[in-house]
Amino acid sequence: MSISIRKDDAIPGMFLRQLEDIEAEAQRVQFAELSFADGKVCPVDIQNKPGFRTSTYRQLTRVGQFGLVRSYSTSIPSINVLSEEFTQQIHKWAGMYYFSDDDIASAQVADFPLEAEEITAVREAAMQEMNRLMAVGSDELRMPGLLNHPDVLRSYSPVRFNSTATPSQILATMNDAVTTVVNLTQRVEQPDTLFLPTAQFDYVSTTNRTDNTDRTILEQFLAASPYIKNVEPLIECDGAGPDGEDVMLVMKRDRRKLKAMVYEDFKFLDLQRRGLGYERPAIFRYAGIRLYRPYSVHLVINV
Repeated sequence: MSISIRKDDAIPGMFLRQLEDIEAEAQRVQFAELSFADGKVCPVDIQNKPGFRTSTYRQLTRVGQFGLVRSYSTSIPSINVLSEEFTQQIHKWAGMYYFSDDDIASAQVADFPLEAEEITAVREAAMQEMNRLMAVGSDELRMPGLLNHPDVLRSYSPVRFNSTATPSQILATMNDAVTTVVNLTQRVEQPDTLFLPTAQFDYVSTTNRTDNTDRTILEQFLAASPYIKNVEPLIECDGAGPDGEDVMLVMKRDRRKLKAMVYEDFKFLDLQRRGLGYERPAIFRYAGIRLYRPYSVHLVINV
C-alpha cells in the first residue's frame, strides 16, 4: 500500500526531508568505475518514457545500382530502399532500502542516525546492474550486451599482448583490428577508439617499441594510426571472451551507430508502509543495446 507523507507532520515530515537531503547527496557520490553506465563506452539514450513496453526502430538499406543504358534501351536498373524493423522488450529492475518506526522516531533528535550509506548502496547497486546489462546483457532475457552482441564483428588475436609477443606483432594486431573494420565496410566505418583490458593496456603503455627508443608501443600506435585517436583501459574487457578470454574492443562512440536504451532513469519512488516501518523502492527501465551499423564494432578475442 502506498502512503503519502505530509512534510508538515512532525516526525514523518522531518524523516522525509532528511531522506531528500541524503538522496541528493548520494547522487554526488563517486562509485567505482562503471564505464558503460557512465556513457564512456557507448552513448546512453535516456528516454524517460515509463509507459512504453517495447522499443522499435527501423534500419534502412539501399539495394541496386546505376547501370549503363544504351540507345533505345527501355531497361533501367531499379534502386530501392528496404526497411527492416527491430523490436526490443523494455524491462524494469528494482531495489529498495528499509527503515523501522524506531528509525523514524530517532529523527527527532539532533544527531539524526539515518545511515547515508544505505541509500548510496541502493543507487550503486542499480548502476552496477545497469553497467552489467550494457556490457554483457542478460541470458535470462536473451538480451545481449555490447561485448556479446550478435552484430559485433569478431576475430581472434594471433598473439597475446605480453612478453610472449614482440612489439611489432602487437602493433600489427592492433592495426589489423582497426583496418579490418575500415576495409570490410569500404571505409564507411572508421573507428576512432580502442579499448584494452587493464593488464594489456598497462603493458603497451610501459613497453618500449624498440630497445633504442623511448617511444612505447602505445605511443607508436597512436602516432602511426590514421584512425584511432584514443586508446583506453576498460575493465569490462577482462575475461569478456566466450571462454573467459580477455578482449580488445574497436569502435567509434557515435549515437548514430549504437546506443544503450534507458527508458526510465534510476529514481526513488515514494515511501511505502511495510510492517513496523517504511521501505523506499528504486527502479530503472532498460531495453538493451541498439547497434545500427553491423561491423562498426570489432571485438578481438584472446589478446
